[in-house]
Amino acid sequence: MKTRKIFKIAIPGLSLVIGLLILFSAIFGLWNNVLLNNMEKEVRNAIDDYLEVIEVKSVCGKLNGNGNGMNFLTAVLVRAGSGDNSDLKKAADELSDKYENVECYIASDNLISSRHLQHTQLRFDSIPENGKNIVIVVYQSQIKGESMIDYRAH
Repeated sequence: MKTRKIFKIAIPGLSLVIGLLILFSAIFGLWNNVLLNNMEKEVRNAIDDYLEVIEVKSVCGKLNGNGNGMNFLTAVLVRAGSGDNSDLKKAADELSDKYENVECYIASDNLISSRHLQHTQLRFDSIPENGKNIVIVVYQSQIKGESMIDYRAH
């Protein structure tokens, strides 16, 4: 009889705790998506001042290395100008002042290449055939306010 009472209390209580953990994980995951979206907007705005943006892709989660940690990455496909690369250098310098790592390379296919993408792949939808296309990859291992409760950080 006592065991029935314990089960009547324990099962709903355990269900409530599990439900709250799932809810908190989802909320903190959404918060990290907001931080990623803000990073993407900042990167795009910085590049828009100098170059024509074709496409932007972003991802957050455990992107590289071992252990736990939330990483943020934004890749921007741009059309390079016909002249020198001074606009590209200005954009990269501006981003380097704010973010941990900035990589630039000539796009050869739609796969985004970065040493920071060890645990996932990221692709652009398509690469325009005409003109010289450049990929700018911006990486940040931590952003103030990020949540490690997000399951993607593990």
